[in-house]
Amino acid sequence: GFSRVLTSGGKKSAYLGKQTISELIIKFGDKNFIIFPGGGITEDNLDEILKETNAFEFHASARSTSQSKMKYRNPDCSLGSGSSEYSQEVTSLERVSKM
Repeated sequence: GFSRVLTSGGKKSAYLGKQTISELIIKFGDKNFIIFPGGGITEDNLDEILKETNAFEFHASARSTSQSKMKYRNPDCSLGSGSSEYSQEVTSLERVSKM
């Protein structure tokens, strides 16, 4: 079985799918599982999403870019797929604390 359903409401982001998320929560709110929004949730849109969906849980990556501390970088040799190999996306404590 399952106890949670993570959804963006069938849209590119939970903000865009908030109407569907709200309908799902109304329809299935009394069942034995929790429906919670996720996808593109930020500190700027979280309050509106929670208010309009009546959700009480959410998922957010709250990512920010962290630059590599690597000192030597060989411009003639790529170590990956063409994405930036000298930075990575990490969860930001600052962004999480704003939520």
